Amino acid sequence: MIPLKNDFSYAILDDRGSADAALVRNAGFYLHDTRHLSQYGWDFAGMDLLHQSQTSRGLVQFWSRMENHAQTVMIRRTLELESRGFSDNLEIENSSDDVVELALHPKLGADFVDIFQARGYERHAPAEQVQVSARKYSYRAQDGTLSSTKISISGLDDSSLLSLEPRSRHLVRVAVRFETTLKAAAVSVPDERWAPGLKGDFSADERVVLDQAVADIDSLILHTQQGRTIAAGIPNFVVPFGRDSLLTAWLLLDVDPELSRSVILYLAAKQGTKEDGFRDEEPGKIMHEHRECELSRIGELPFQTYYGSADSTPLFLVLLGDYVARTGDTAFARQMEGHWRAALEWIERYSDERGLINFRQRGDGKGLTIQSWKDSQDSMSYGDGQLASGSLAVAEVQGYVFAAFKAAVALSGHCGGPEEERTTLLGKAEALAEAFDAAFWMPQHSNYALGLDADGRQLDVNSSDSGHLLWSGIVPQERAEALIERLFQPDLWSGFGLRTLGAMEKRFNPLSYHNGSVWPHDTALFAAGLKRYGAEAGFARVREGLVALGNASADKRMPELVGGYPREGDVPPLPYIESCRPQAWAAAALIYVLNA
Repeated sequence: MIPLKNDFSYAILDDRGSADAALVRNAGFYLHDTRHLSQYGWDFAGMDLLHQSQTSRGLVQFWSRMENHAQTVMIRRTLELESRGFSDNLEIENSSDDVVELALHPKLGADFVDIFQARGYERHAPAEQVQVSARKYSYRAQDGTLSSTKISISGLDDSSLLSLEPRSRHLVRVAVRFETTLKAAAVSVPDERWAPGLKGDFSADERVVLDQAVADIDSLILHTQQGRTIAAGIPNFVVPFGRDSLLTAWLLLDVDPELSRSVILYLAAKQGTKEDGFRDEEPGKIMHEHRECELSRIGELPFQTYYGSADSTPLFLVLLGDYVARTGDTAFARQMEGHWRAALEWIERYSDERGLINFRQRGDGKGLTIQSWKDSQDSMSYGDGQLASGSLAVAEVQGYVFAAFKAAVALSGHCGGPEEERTTLLGKAEALAEAFDAAFWMPQHSNYALGLDADGRQLDVNSSDSGHLLWSGIVPQERAEALIERLFQPDLWSGFGLRTLGAMEKRFNPLSYHNGSVWPHDTALFAAGLKRYGAEAGFARVREGLVALGNASADKRMPELVGGYPREGDVPPLPYIESCRPQAWAAAALIYVLNA
């Protein structure tokens, strides 16, 4: 798969630079999660692909036809994705001394399905027919939104047949424009590249993976009315997120504080205002994701602005607090006062009598069942391998809430809040830490449980979530050393990073989504926790492991996740087939550990 992206426009191509949804289900060119071309490519019959290079926005190919041990025709193809379409230029060279006839047949097709249909969802709402006129495709969605794709080709007539004079060159230009009446598509996109404020010197091994990580972040930037935010990853998550954007922005806070500011502004603009069970919305809650695709807009799916996240709201407070602390921008704290107070009220309103945040698994099959970062349906289990059900309080979410209370103490001070308020907030943080430690600590494992069920029973497995707890600061100082030592034990530490689930657990599977795989961002938050508790040797160990993981990839790209096989074994860091490439918090993880 070749992923390309420019703002909200993205493409999913095969390894020859073509798209055909009949062969690869989600292939095509998209704008705001609507597929504007389901088929695009060329039939270079009798030609071989000699070379191909790729950037985040385009690719260059060299195709050649050989006869009698010599090239007769060469095509240099340059495809560049734009924010509202793409260009595709063919520079054709007749290398021979004879006239050459060359047939070029562009393959074109458009279906205007949204990303969920492209991934296999069967829609229930009726759909209008795609209208075709010359080389223009048009579609009216059920909410009246108009989408169109216009294709212009110069240098090639309707016969698609070229006659090339000896030793001549010819240029075929294709210009494709995506148009939509969506308001979100009216935002202007500046022509700029992401330029982080990196510090320090880097080795050659570090530099090569760092450069790729910077390119990946650049490719995933999105432009909105509130400024820049960031997509989670390609191909399925080219939209703004809550948790993913907040954690990515935090990992990049030292190199690009303005990204944190604009992410906060964007999420504040979509903060929950009412109770809506279909979208899991609640007053003060920070969203999980926002999509502009048709089935979400018309309400068949809940994802237009969807709030199924137990952790985005406390993470919003954490990022705002850390942004203000590191930049000194206290005016922004005052500007955001209504939003951070609403987020704080959500935490206090929806926490249980112990101060813990729970989520209840929904059963309608449309929203997310698990609403913490390990959101696959089989990620929450007990030590005996049984899956947990019902209302769950997941460990790292409580750590985020603890950190959110601490952030609110500082934010209250910046906003002129009374001393009594700050004392109360600090008391809530301390009470939560005490209740959490009593309920989650597993002395037999020197570790914290993955979660608690509605009856208070521990999900008594060893997992990577405790690394997040170190990051949040909820771990008592007297437990930190033993916990860090536990996380570096070989059942959890693979050599490249932390396994999401320990190798001795019943449900361990090294190539699962959340039951034994290694996620770089998960490991980077562990690294940040090591920094917090002064474990510099451990931090250096994590840094080395993540750099080695990046260098183990052929493209030097930090993967979203890899199999949790031991580094010292004979199995390389195998990819998880359905993972995103590139992926925002994976790239940010590498930048963080190298820059921290």
